[in-house]
Amino acid sequence: MTFRQYLFRLKWRFGLFILMYGVMIAALTAVSVFTGNMITALTQFKVNAFVTAAIVMVVATILQLIVQTLVNIYQISLQRRLNNDIRTEITKSIAKMPFEQYHSRSDAVYTSWMTNDVNTINTQGLRNVACLIQASWQVVLSIFVLLTYDASLFITTLVCAVLLITVPMIYRKKLSAAAATWSQENEKLTNRLTDILEGFNTLFMANRRHVMVERVQQASDDAGHAQVGYIQFNMATQFLINLVNLGSQLFLLIQAGLLAYNHIIPVGAVVTIHSVAGTTFSGLTLMSFALTTVKSVAPIFDKFAKAVPAQQEAKKPVTPLTEAIKLQNVTFTYPHKKEPVINDLNMTLQANQKVALVGPSGRGKTTLLRLISDVLADYRGEITWDGHNYRQLDPRSLRDQITYIEQAPYIFNDTLRFNLTLGRQVDDSVLQQAIKGAQLTEFMKHQAQGLDTVLEHNGGDLSGGQKQRIALARGLIRQSRLIISDEGTAALDAKAGLSIEKLLVSLPKTTLIMVTHNLRREIKDQLDRVITV
Repeated sequence: MTFRQYLFRLKWRFGLFILMYGVMIAALTAVSVFTGNMITALTQFKVNAFVTAAIVMVVATILQLIVQTLVNIYQISLQRRLNNDIRTEITKSIAKMPFEQYHSRSDAVYTSWMTNDVNTINTQGLRNVACLIQASWQVVLSIFVLLTYDASLFITTLVCAVLLITVPMIYRKKLSAAAATWSQENEKLTNRLTDILEGFNTLFMANRRHVMVERVQQASDDAGHAQVGYIQFNMATQFLINLVNLGSQLFLLIQAGLLAYNHIIPVGAVVTIHSVAGTTFSGLTLMSFALTTVKSVAPIFDKFAKAVPAQQEAKKPVTPLTEAIKLQNVTFTYPHKKEPVINDLNMTLQANQKVALVGPSGRGKTTLLRLISDVLADYRGEITWDGHNYRQLDPRSLRDQITYIEQAPYIFNDTLRFNLTLGRQVDDSVLQQAIKGAQLTEFMKHQAQGLDTVLEHNGGDLSGGQKQRIALARGLIRQSRLIISDEGTAALDAKAGLSIEKLLVSLPKTTLIMVTHNLRREIKDQLDRVITV
């Protein structure tokens, strides 16, 4: 979506915003007109006309101040809604991304989109749209006032207006390019800051914490250079506009003075015209600058648009596994790698069997699990689920049949209930059954708030075994009949690891595929197959 499309979504609110600006600028213009009328009345010694003009000017000033306050408040509300819409659309695009597309960028890049880029849209986009609205009202109302005095004033204003609008074109493309560079550098900054801060423990133990300071300083400096580059073009554009603005106001003032000298307009009108000219050319200056600046955010929306995944065609829904998963002549090579990590693999995994994949690191065990889970799709060969080709199956429906337990399952900074259900509506009976099945009953006894206990970011207040049991409970709630464990117990102590593995191999009517570098004898005896990769 473009910036204009986002604003059109808010058309009724945006229309009210435009109207409020119209009332404010009309009141401001009235102040200028009646100030001139006051001076004209004084030169003609008309007391009643002077008092009337003064009263109207005061009322118009008060109205202008009230509406300006309301406009400022309303703009913040409009900005909030716009920010919500932009972040929501970005998140919708992210949520639809295939696994590989999402991981083509780091998490920090997406964070930068929803923070740095949205802030840039606020400062360079919406605020300048507000400036455009204000400037448009200023120009229209000011020209109307000038026409009531003399048509020649309108002609002069028109010529100067063309100059004010065309001059900034010199830097428009450069300004857009500089804005795109600044956005990219903000992404890099967020990425580099995240990287260095997550490495605190490593640097702490190595007594290399000063590296954090050096890296942050360098990253900040690089991003700062891009910002300076943008501001330089911005200021150069503003300087040219202001120069033309000043010359235009001066020329119109001289013209008004000559008209008054020749008794074509009253003396007080010179004051009004000077004020209105300032408003007109300030409005045109603002309009010219705002147009250029608003266009500079276009590359950000182009970047968002390119991240929208292609529409997927409807595919077959997947039912629980009853026969087997088969891989036939499967070859997979990671992007930017020359050699395949899996080459011409043939394998059959029977339903309801408990299978362990063993072998040295780097032999493709995790890749194989990701292929079975339909996380990696760019492979050669054929993978089937009960005889149905993976490429003809609905990926979402397929993932509904699978519980994937990683070495370090992610825990959200949310309630225990959310971490178990991931936002699904689940009956308490099903939830309690999953808690019991994952051996979380004892853990629950120590949670004062029960399922409403809020867990720390990534389970900072949990042990490795507790995280694994929560991940398992997620699968039991979904009633998945295929559980994939990728070194799921590697980070646990021997007792906790054995407990989780015993639980996995004992699940009835469930297919288990587990990767392990430490196949315990107690577990091996309960497996149907051990496959060396």
